[in-house]
Amino acid sequence: MVFSRTDKRGVIRFSNETFCRISGYEWKALRGAPHKIIRHPNMPRGVFHLLWECLGRSTPVGGYVQNLSKDGTHYWVLPSWFRQMTDIFPSG
Repeated sequence: MVFSRTDKRGVIRFSNETFCRISGYEWKALRGAPHKIIRHPNMPRGVFHLLWECLGRSTPVGGYVQNLSKDGTHYWVLPSWFRQMTDIFPSG
């Protein structure tokens, strides 16, 4: 399973080893980087605008995405995006 987690600005806060291996980046290069670091130029920016709109309404989203590896090759993923419950119901 490929996994990454971002903050509300799209900055990578966590990823698993599989994500690092497939993307070709070491964790220290991904941590704190914008998730668009792996956006392939073939992916329209509007797709991600729609994604963030849906997440803003707490609507889960899924769909095929072409990503770009550090070495310039591409790979396809079928991710599911969802808003974390702590973003909706903060603790405390």
